[in-house]
Amino acid sequence: MKKNGFTLVELSIVMIIIGLLIGGILKGQELITNSKVARTIKDLKSFQSGILIFQDSYNGIPGDIAYATTLVPGCTSANNCANGNGNLKVGVEELDAWHYFQNKSISSENVQFWKHLALADIIGGINPGASVIDWGQTFPAGPFDGGYTVADTVGAGMGSDDTSFAGRIFRVHNCALSCNELEGPNATVLSTTAAASIDRKMDDGSPLTGTIRASGAGAAHVGGADACTDRSGATGTYNEGSTAGEACALYFRVSQ
Repeated sequence: MKKNGFTLVELSIVMIIIGLLIGGILKGQELITNSKVARTIKDLKSFQSGILIFQDSYNGIPGDIAYATTLVPGCTSANNCANGNGNLKVGVEELDAWHYFQNKSISSENVQFWKHLALADIIGGINPGASVIDWGQTFPAGPFDGGYTVADTVGAGMGSDDTSFAGRIFRVHNCALSCNELEGPNATVLSTTAAASIDRKMDDGSPLTGTIRASGAGAAHVGGADACTDRSGATGTYNEGSTAGEACALYFRVSQ
């Protein structure tokens, strides 16, 4: 009995089809990542401009304004909205942007910041009446899971890294809302490639200088094969060859 098999031409066609399928999948993943990068940049810029719009409208800083219940539409105790202390800081100044994520009770200025912006119809993405701390409720959710928080910091910390990064910081991370430190193993949310892309588009492309900084989990931000950043250079670079997956959290300073 004659046995028929695939010819070389047929095998070549099959291999080409498989290659096209794999290429299409990879290209699709790249497009999705690029879309999430663009969305993150848009979000950060809208939060930054939102502060200015709020200040122009209410002569105060969202979260900190001492007369929110009088001036901000719908800001009442019924929807867990509260006044700030008016000291021109959002919450209690944290030692640094990299470690601490502790001011997140409903009444804290760090949570009220987003509530005031939402009630003023400046941002969306949260529930202005939320009573439970969660992404998409009290904090805006991000496209890479996790989301955004805000803190004023004095700039100390991050080990041997630059300690001058003080001011009002938007943080992009996935720290569980019950955690207290952003350098926990599950706090990072961006691949090194995505983090580097955001940094290059918004700042100087370096994770350790400029208005955008980055860190990894634990001590990973000081370098290492699977770290977010590599400290081998004078200013550090992103480890874009890392296979660690979501290795980075980002920090965007909007004011000093």
